[in-house]
Amino acid sequence: MMDRDTLLQLMGKIWNAYGLRLEQAFREAGLPINAEQYRFLRIVQDRPGQYQEIYARLLGRDRSSTTRMIQGLNRRGWIQRSLDKEQSELEQRDTRVKRIRLTEEGRAILDRAIQPAMTALFPAWENFPGEEREVLEQLLKRIYINIQ
Repeated sequence: MMDRDTLLQLMGKIWNAYGLRLEQAFREAGLPINAEQYRFLRIVQDRPGQYQEIYARLLGRDRSSTTRMIQGLNRRGWIQRSLDKEQSELEQRDTRVKRIRLTEEGRAILDRAIQPAMTALFPAWENFPGEEREVLEQLLKRIYINIQ
């Protein structure tokens, strides 16, 4: 039986291997996006209009690396940062409290990336019948809840 530390290390290895496979799929499709950018854009798509701090927590990243990610995606034109009209004047001067949303270009790159991403993920599930897949999903959700 695997101890908890070994299990978490294995989960990290799985995540890293998937990231490499995902990046390879994007390169082969001629897409100018990497796994971290894809993950960030998917989170913004699923939860639009949040603050940087929220996305940092969802990604499990620190503020400075999230800031760099946001700046890079903003330069590419894939996201936009906008002030919340309900903020006070003092809050509006603080760039950390801007809401983040996908641009049309960001939606377009995600639309193009979905098929390569699904293709990259498919081999991970091909040897699992539906019932085993459901059990695995439930167990992984429980682990995630426990470590949050």
